[in-house]
Amino acid sequence: MGSLVALKALSLHNNSLYGDIPSSLGNCKVLGLINLSDNKFLGIIPKWIVERTTLIVIHLRSNKFTSDIPRKICQLSYLRMLDLANNSLSGTIPTCLNNISSMAAGPIESDFNVLEVDYNYELYMESLILNIKGRDSKYEDILRYVRMIDLSSNNLSRSIPVEIFSLSKLQSLNLSHNHLTGIISMEIGGMEYLESLDLSRNNLLDSNLQSTFFLWKC
Repeated sequence: MGSLVALKALSLHNNSLYGDIPSSLGNCKVLGLINLSDNKFLGIIPKWIVERTTLIVIHLRSNKFTSDIPRKICQLSYLRMLDLANNSLSGTIPTCLNNISSMAAGPIESDFNVLEVDYNYELYMESLILNIKGRDSKYEDILRYVRMIDLSSNNLSRSIPVEIFSLSKLQSLNLSHNHLTGIISMEIGGMEYLESLDLSRNNLLDSNLQSTFFLWKC
């Protein structure tokens, strides 16, 4: 499969694939979407994935990946959907995630025009099953507008970096079922597009935040 150098979308989800992700896939230099979810891949997330600057979707949930989240993932300026949930990733959440410009400030529609011209975005975007708001939903036509990070059900520890709250285009952020500690920064109030937030099943502390959530809901 590594000989498919023009491959733009790779979907092998919901199979019984196991072992390491083949390094030959690193030859696919123009990948925009990689969906290997619901398999039995193990080991560390390959270096070539986090160095593939064309990636818009990384969907690796429900495998057996271990070790830290690679910091080079922060260099993927086109990245819109990052789903690493339900693995065995450890360490801390990278503080540099705010470098992912497609999730940062500005209107959601603005960067789509750039991708459509420079990267033929629509040719390889397809439907995805995303777990947002606690349920699996199929996204098709509106997939290009989705911005989400799901790092839930891993072994991530220490505090939530305040930098992640500057990703104002994020619509869904799920960090639940980890070992996160510390105080939740009030900077979270600047995430103007956020529709779904799940920080449950951690060891976070901030009684004031609960009242803030109630004010948002009123």
